[in-house]
Amino acid sequence: MYSVCILSQNVLVFATMTHTVILTIYKGSNMSTYDYTNTNEYPRIETVQSVTTTAVQITLPRDCTSVSFGSVAALHWTNTGSAGQTIGSSSSGADITSYAFVPANNMFNLPMESGKQSNRNLLVVTQSGTADLHLCIIKSK
Repeated sequence: MYSVCILSQNVLVFATMTHTVILTIYKGSNMSTYDYTNTNEYPRIETVQSVTTTAVQITLPRDCTSVSFGSVAALHWTNTGSAGQTIGSSSSGADITSYAFVPANNMFNLPMESGKQSNRNLLVVTQSGTADLHLCIIKSK
């Protein structure tokens, strides 16, 4: 019997080589990474439920040319950091202090850069409370 343990981006995977079952245990009670890299139909509309003041990470597909996102709640967002971190002012003790915001009941359209150095990760939190995050992933011709 041969066992493997891998920890990568908040995912802990245990695999036993004599069995075909892989048990995945997520670090923390809420896995907060949403990977849309395999999207091949556009536009793709998604709703991430129950976003809080702890960052959810959205990973966008390479051929996405823009993403629009918003909520009924005010949002803070950035593209540097990790899922599970907090975003806000340094006086509040937040993990990430460089961010932008989207006012409540608005959508923000973020054009995406092309090329190998484009950052395809988006971290989003609510300014306070809990709300659903609405995404529209777009690919222009």
